[in-house]
Amino acid sequence: MGRMGKRIFDIVVSFVLILILFVPLVLICIIIKITEPKQPVFFLQSRYTINRRIFKIIKLRTMTAGCVTKLGKILRQRGIDEIPQLMNVLKGDMSIVGPRAHCIHEADNLRSSNPNYEKRFQVKAGITGPAQLKGLATSATDRFEEAVECDHWYCSSPMFYDALAVALTFRILLLGQKY
Repeated sequence: MGRMGKRIFDIVVSFVLILILFVPLVLICIIIKITEPKQPVFFLQSRYTINRRIFKIIKLRTMTAGCVTKLGKILRQRGIDEIPQLMNVLKGDMSIVGPRAHCIHEADNLRSSNPNYEKRFQVKAGITGPAQLKGLATSATDRFEEAVECDHWYCSSPMFYDALAVALTFRILLLGQKY
């Protein structure tokens, strides 16, 4: 599957997931607005993607005044807060599978501490990927080097691992199990 095939895969999977998840997502948005009426429902933040291009990532708001909300804790545990990123995929900013899109300041700091970090920008950032599936999604982890290696491994042949990563992600979402 070449770049065009990956793009078609991203569009089809995103569109199908948006159709399936539309009603639950609307209900979650209503609950967020009711519980935090003065806050926006969505959280936007600048992140890097392929070739270090900056885009605005879209997530459900899970924090208020620097603290994770009760609903936010539940949404984060299952990755539900990341569903709006399907819109980033449709726009072409992200892919379904790829390295996690770190915050700009975080990415700039990580870049200087690890020479392999820059390789992640050879492909689009993803909603899911090897590091996320192994529970290494944040740079705050003491297993950061392992997360960078997972991303590096993926970037060396991304097309081969996409379907596997999607299947494993659904297993985690539905069963709460890591691979």
